Amino acid sequence: MPSREVLKELQEECLADDVELPENADAWTVSEAREYFESGGTSRPGQPACVPAAGEKESNLQIRWAVDTAEWDPQEAEWEVLLRTLPEEEATRVMKFHFRDDQKRALVSRLLQRHACARYLSLPHGEVQILRTKGRKPYLASPHSSPLEEAPNWNFNVSHEGSFVILASEPTLLCGADVAAPSQLRRGRQQSVEDLFEVMRDNFTKAEWAQVRAAGPEEAAMATVFRKLWSLKEAYTKARGDGLGFKFSRCEFALGGGRHPARGEPHKKVELASV
Repeated sequence: MPSREVLKELQEECLADDVELPENADAWTVSEAREYFESGGTSRPGQPACVPAAGEKESNLQIRWAVDTAEWDPQEAEWEVLLRTLPEEEATRVMKFHFRDDQKRALVSRLLQRHACARYLSLPHGEVQILRTKGRKPYLASPHSSPLEEAPNWNFNVSHEGSFVILASEPTLLCGADVAAPSQLRRGRQQSVEDLFEVMRDNFTKAEWAQVRAAGPEEAAMATVFRKLWSLKEAYTKARGDGLGFKFSRCEFALGGGRHPARGEPHKKVELASV
């Protein structure tokens, strides 16, 4: 059973400082504690999974989806069926990618967007129209009745890197999403951590670089904190819809807790953070 100190470390690692630590948490396993913190406190060991009550619908308004495309190896027939659910222009864009992994990410991203919008409007996927702002932020453009009372500003955002594709939506707040994969999951030339930090030096504030360095001296631990801060900046600017016109040094973020050790295989999990 994990000690209180280990539980606190897990809580910090999962960016769950705002999640209550129950008194009986000492009786959990490390895996159960991690699942609890990563769920934002909604998945508590010993309790059944949260499912909609009889007569209730699963919320279509606030979505948090993550898909690991590495786990999906579609047969050609399945691929063609899914591709045909997209408008011809979108399907063509998907197939313009040279590598199959890139095509999979592009297809999954578009399917998630259309499914989220279809659920929100209770429309068939074929009637969903998605356009982009000047800053390249996707938005729902289908003609529909006035927004739901509980979701006057329903909006969504998507991101992909490595093998992951994610989507998040919000009913009232501006929504931005970003996923940052470890360097070993990206294709192309690998940079050392110090070379990466030098290239990105002007994008972080002094306080943010202090957080990165405080996670050292292990390079993997510093890289983990760097990716978390980078994702927060990406998500923030994507929520605003600024595109490349917003300098990352204009916004500053602080992660909860102090040291963030790199443990296990970081690419096997997805951490969620709301700002």
